[in-house]
Amino acid sequence: MMTEKANQVSFTGLVAGLASTAAAALHQVQGLIEAGSADAGDGGGGSDEEKEQMNEEDRKELIRNGIINARHLIDTLGMLEQKTAGNLTAAEEEFMRNALTDLRVKFVRVSDMAK
Repeated sequence: MMTEKANQVSFTGLVAGLASTAAAALHQVQGLIEAGSADAGDGGGGSDEEKEQMNEEDRKELIRNGIINARHLIDTLGMLEQKTAGNLTAAEEEFMRNALTDLRVKFVRVSDMAK
């Protein structure tokens, strides 16, 4: 049985959830990019089954969608930061600022990889 404290919704919990979802999307995109680079670098290595499971067009579509999803989540966090300015505790402000900075840096790095 969950306690009332465990059921409480917090701003930090909301930010952490959105940030971890964005980070997961960026991680998936990075993995897809690296997998495509590895295939191209080894002359199209990998098993025939792997090649059948994910063709290049599917991989590119997943990369595009992952970048779009990550961007949307990062933009949502940015909007929350603006809308809650002056209403957060110092710890909440710092958590939000750190999460956004980290995500924005990762987003730029992964987006550059996708070009």
